[in-house]
Amino acid sequence: EIAAIANELLLQEYMLAGARTEDERLYYLGYALEQMRGTFYRQVMFSEFELAIHEAVERGEAMTGSRMTQIYGEILKRYHGHSTGVMKITDRETIEWTYIPHF
Repeated sequence: EIAAIANELLLQEYMLAGARTEDERLYYLGYALEQMRGTFYRQVMFSEFELAIHEAVERGEAMTGSRMTQIYGEILKRYHGHSTGVMKITDRETIEWTYIPHF
């Protein structure tokens, strides 16, 4: 994973350096920020979700799809500032975990 991330960063720098217009430059900067969010912020959130699931199972809770959606939704809302109005998390976002094969 480290080698892949390093190559992605090198490509981003190359593309950014070769940008011909301000719009192209902004596109590459935005893409780089989204990649950083996905690599660091989102992966930490996923780890917390996995830990919460394991802890719930160890407490003897049945792990159903509904329960996993509830746990994921709570974490997603906390990470994205739902309660403070930063981002509204809907039911559609709380099922995101179902699209990730290793969950």
